[in-house]
Amino acid sequence: MDKVKLKNKVISFSMVMLCFVLLFTACQTDQDALYSEAISQIEAEATAEPSIDPNDPGYLGLGTPAPEDRATPIPGDDLSGELTIQGYSPVNWESNVQTLANEFRKLHPEVNITIQYEVGYDEYKRLSNQERAARENSFYSRLRTEMAAGEADYILFDSGSGTNLTAFSRSGILEDLSPYIEKDFEEDAFYTPVLEAFQVDGKQTMLPMAFSYYSIYFDRDLLNQIGVDPDSIESVTTTQLLDWYDQAREINPELRLFYSGPDKDYLFPLERTAFMDLNTGESSFDSPEFVDFLSHTSRILNEEPNLDSDGIGRIKIGLADDALTFQSGKELDQEAKFWENADPFWVSMIEDVMPFFAVPDDAMSERGLFIKQYPFDNLAGPYLLTNSKGDVGVMSYETFAIPSSMEEKELAWEFIKYCMGDREETRFIQAGYQWDYTWNIPTNRANWKQIVQRVSGGIGFGTSNAGVSSNFNGADVDQVLADLDEVLSYPLVPVDYYNVDVQDYLDEFYKNGLTTAEECAQKIQGRAEIWLQE
Repeated sequence: MDKVKLKNKVISFSMVMLCFVLLFTACQTDQDALYSEAISQIEAEATAEPSIDPNDPGYLGLGTPAPEDRATPIPGDDLSGELTIQGYSPVNWESNVQTLANEFRKLHPEVNITIQYEVGYDEYKRLSNQERAARENSFYSRLRTEMAAGEADYILFDSGSGTNLTAFSRSGILEDLSPYIEKDFEEDAFYTPVLEAFQVDGKQTMLPMAFSYYSIYFDRDLLNQIGVDPDSIESVTTTQLLDWYDQAREINPELRLFYSGPDKDYLFPLERTAFMDLNTGESSFDSPEFVDFLSHTSRILNEEPNLDSDGIGRIKIGLADDALTFQSGKELDQEAKFWENADPFWVSMIEDVMPFFAVPDDAMSERGLFIKQYPFDNLAGPYLLTNSKGDVGVMSYETFAIPSSMEEKELAWEFIKYCMGDREETRFIQAGYQWDYTWNIPTNRANWKQIVQRVSGGIGFGTSNAGVSSNFNGADVDQVLADLDEVLSYPLVPVDYYNVDVQDYLDEFYKNGLTTAEECAQKIQGRAEIWLQE
């Protein structure tokens, strides 16, 4: 079973994508038909048996009770009603929120929960990047329309990337969950800096169940060659990263910036937070500093002639010490468990990848906190990757929100409270596989500590990712917790709140060469000004 995180962190937009967007948004009838088709597929997938590979190293064997079988109905429970949860796509054959819903329904038998995804797991794997972008655009367009019309009678889950959350919060379209939190949770139950980062004017309209942040690894030898001491680095700004890359290319002109070939616009979502002020409604993309950023990133090499481009487009980010080991001329351990069971694509990603300077990582922050105690031989890091102002970009792909138009707000909160609360067991087991109840770092302090203790005890993370060790037996628990507190001491910016869509302008500049850096910056500034005034 493929347990690689399927969230598309870096969306590849092309002219084909634009055609798809136009196709899906031009006709409401067609959009409704697509939506109905997606829901039908979800219902079919929900009743299908998951594929099981007994040879998969993550397979535990059957016989372990599913999470909902461990729950017991609460005596005298008076909760009842109907809940619907809307999301774009699950990240596995059965999503985390689905399993949480199963547990909740076992505890509260009179509550019925329906989960609706725009794109099912199997369908998501089959779609191209362009098709995924089009479906996502269509999905969020429908949500915006329904919420603005007061017709959104559902919980939103993982719903931030396609909406102007700042504008929605200020207009009252989304419910402020702060009073609910204050009523039902202790003051220190969550990582407060993360919650505050997702607030708008003090309102907690989006509640992240888990979070991640941008970090980066470097080729240790190349850092030393350009005169940068790997042990002296705490954080790296986008400006520093690009300057160091220029120096490294003087040593090897064919050096690419990133492993696994993210597009030249990979850094834009993080860097745009330095040129927009959501509080004042002002932007400065037409500044010399941003023009320089565009010019600098346009010089990035990101071609991978020896690898399948479609496959790279689906992965986008990765972490493989083995790749650097191979490039250093050492023998790979072909007898290792990973190689015995590896997908040929992953083997190719290691053996055929072009020389690279750095590895971006915005998906596996939790492992990075352990890797600091178990450093790689050839990779230096992880280090915090910040925007040019020094702000840490935080993201959550597991967020909850309640539209103000929802009728069953109290019932919706009871479910969200269950998902956010302390857990006796932080792992799910389904069909012989196990994974953590969140995909990243839990916002709940007690749950993250439990995971850290479990991992340091040698049990490992619930999911596996190619090239990343999950064996952190003996890790210092207090140090891991302290390192996270250090990360959260930086200024945090919620990257998805700055989601003005300017991909067509970036494509014009980076891919098609139709505009100069100055012209691209002016176009982005114009659209940002309109977006900020919505």
